[in-house]
Amino acid sequence: MRWTVRQRLVLSFSLITILMAVIGAFSVYNLNQLNASTEEILREHQPVLTNMAAIESGVLFHSLKVDQYVTTGNRAHLRAVEELRNDVETHLADLEDRAHGAEDQQLVQEIREAYATYISLSDGLQAFYHGNPDDTAAVAGRQMRIAALLENALLAKADALYEAKQSKAQELIQANHQLYLTYVTTAVVSSLVLTVLAIILGLTIGRSIIVPIGQLVETTQRVAGGDLTARAQVRTSDEIGVLASAFNSMAAQLCELIENLEQAVAERTREYEEAVLRTQQAYAQLHETHQKLEVTTYQAQRRAMQLETAAEVSRAATSVLDPNELVRQAVDLIRDRFDLYYAGLFLLDESDRWAVLRAGTGEPGRQMLKAGHKLEAGGRSMVGWCTANARARIALDIGEEAVRFDNPLLPETHSEMALPLISRGRVIGALDVQSVEAVAFSDEDIAVLQTMADQIAVAIDNARLFTEAQARLEAVQAAHRSYLRESWDEFLPTKATTSYEYVQPGVTLLEEVASPGIEQGTAQRRTMALSGSGDGGGGETQAQSALVAPITLRGQVIGTLGLQEVEGTRQWTADEIALVEAVADQMALAIENARLFEEAQRRLREITTLYEASQACISISDQESLLAAIIEAAARTTGATLGSVMLVDEKKGEYVFGATYGMSEEAVAAIQTELHIPLEEGLVGAVVTAGQPLVVADVSTDPRWIPLETKEPMCSFLGVPLVSGDGRPLGAINLSHPEVDAFDENHARLLSTFANQAALAIENAHLFEATQARARRERLIRDITGKVQGSIDLDAILQTTVHELGKALGASHAVVRLGTEAELATPLVEGQTDSDVGE
Repeated sequence: MRWTVRQRLVLSFSLITILMAVIGAFSVYNLNQLNASTEEILREHQPVLTNMAAIESGVLFHSLKVDQYVTTGNRAHLRAVEELRNDVETHLADLEDRAHGAEDQQLVQEIREAYATYISLSDGLQAFYHGNPDDTAAVAGRQMRIAALLENALLAKADALYEAKQSKAQELIQANHQLYLTYVTTAVVSSLVLTVLAIILGLTIGRSIIVPIGQLVETTQRVAGGDLTARAQVRTSDEIGVLASAFNSMAAQLCELIENLEQAVAERTREYEEAVLRTQQAYAQLHETHQKLEVTTYQAQRRAMQLETAAEVSRAATSVLDPNELVRQAVDLIRDRFDLYYAGLFLLDESDRWAVLRAGTGEPGRQMLKAGHKLEAGGRSMVGWCTANARARIALDIGEEAVRFDNPLLPETHSEMALPLISRGRVIGALDVQSVEAVAFSDEDIAVLQTMADQIAVAIDNARLFTEAQARLEAVQAAHRSYLRESWDEFLPTKATTSYEYVQPGVTLLEEVASPGIEQGTAQRRTMALSGSGDGGGGETQAQSALVAPITLRGQVIGTLGLQEVEGTRQWTADEIALVEAVADQMALAIENARLFEEAQRRLREITTLYEASQACISISDQESLLAAIIEAAARTTGATLGSVMLVDEKKGEYVFGATYGMSEEAVAAIQTELHIPLEEGLVGAVVTAGQPLVVADVSTDPRWIPLETKEPMCSFLGVPLVSGDGRPLGAINLSHPEVDAFDENHARLLSTFANQAALAIENAHLFEATQARARRERLIRDITGKVQGSIDLDAILQTTVHELGKALGASHAVVRLGTEAELATPLVEGQTDSDVGE
């Protein structure tokens, strides 16, 4: 039975699949065994190690809080002492429940007894200090006895239990490692076996397919090379044999077809060559005539275009007052009408050192504008040379130009011309034009372009002066109006009453009769004197006159002052109108003074509150308590309902919660577990990156907002950065309110002032913790060196050093060696003695 190519490929694939499935099942079994062994190690030993670390940490912090109490006399530290005792008792009880062996139970009992002795001495120290607060020497002596007990007894026993558990865990880890090596060895051997079998199958089946195909390819190449008598050998009846038979038939038909075509091609070739010769002669005559006509037409059109472009530039120079729009229109006209590759316009900066690109055509111009492209005046560029020398510089072949900036965004330039922009005898910039053709500029082009450059320079100078004057005037007026409007928008809602009236008995109220005059006077910002008759209440016609004057403060209407007369038609005299207007002007000044006084009082209260909060924060040395006090003071000052202090964690590359306000412990725990905010992301990232306060009226409209799962809705947002004294970002204070637009710039300014003090307090807390750590390190060094220096025996010195240092640092192995440089460079050999502490 002969196998087809398809059957051979399917058979080899099926065998390899079966082998891979068997090896995969065996690998899964070994992985399950390895996972079970690892979980057993973690389940048995991790809780005991965790409890020991918590006990040691709690005892050390207990000692620190007692020291702080007897040092400062602050009874607030006693509350922390009670909490630490309860925490240590909890971990001791859990440790007793998990101690199974007799040795472990004995060590736990010794730790319990040592801890009880330590607590007794600590309570005695507190009682002694309470009764003798001025006896500093006696208090210090008791503190030293407690420290000796803590370091020599309690922590030594805890370290012994920790080392015992660590040794057992290491044994299990070693067994687990052996199991892992077995799994790796098995997987490698299985993979090698599978690879060898796959190679053998591939070679066998591939040879049965490749050999006949190679022979067929060789025959095909011979036919393609011109040997039309070559034929393929047909040895099998599979797909390859069928293909070889079909190829032999095709080769025979091709040989017959080529013989017939050669005769027809020879006859048609002679006829075609004669027709081509006649066509070429006629085309040469026509092309010569067409070239002459094109040159004449081009010259006429170019001259007309130059004149039209000059006229359009002149119209733009006289009608456009926006400098940016003027230069954009000018370069677009010049490039389009002169058929240039690129046109750009540079203006000198205030220092006249740099020529800055202000307008450029096409995509290269857009990219250079975005990158702030500029060239040095007098530098090695045509634009720089032109602005420095106030003369045009022309390069008809850029390959021969010595002073030129080779711009990578304009690789096709072959000709370039830089023309100075001169206004009032001063160079203000340059016009740069480039072409893809060599020798692209004629004398007429240069003259026309220079004329347009002079017109553009004068227009730019005039437009710039006009724009600067308008901008300054509008900025001053707008800033003043905005300040008054915002101030009065904040002031009026705080007042219960904003209008008063004097009404004689039987007279209709002012707003019922004179409201059209009030609206008209407010809209037109001028005094309205109304007289005539109108329709009174009850359908009766009632004569009435009104005089309404707007109360205007520096161009901003803040109210109206009106008079009404209903006895008859009254004509208001010029003196009466002048009196009302004068009173309205004086009222505006008096009201503004009253508002400014109230605003000053409010700001004084806010500053006082922030000062008190800042002083309170500075007195706190514990970072956790400090952060809680900071966010509480910030929320209380601004009226926020939710808040947090986010700190920068450079190791994790994200922000972490330092303290929160208004959030439940469950919500905080969930947020800290699920929410991870990378640096420079979210609203807090925007605050820290920019180093500026950020006020968001509605966070739902800001794409940078990262939602938090809280019971109370969060709409308004206020964030201020926390920056250290050396400019390093520490984090941010974030506040929110359930109402939209609850914070303003005043809140941001006040909170920024408070944030500076808070950042200083945080740095002080960090320094305090660093000082405490350094003090513990110095005490450890003093203890170790004291034990070493107390002995004169060399062996005792070496053994004491490595033992104490290894135990203090928790190292699994410590070693010390003495010898010459050559001896120390030689590795240890078996049997060589050294002073060391093993696992």
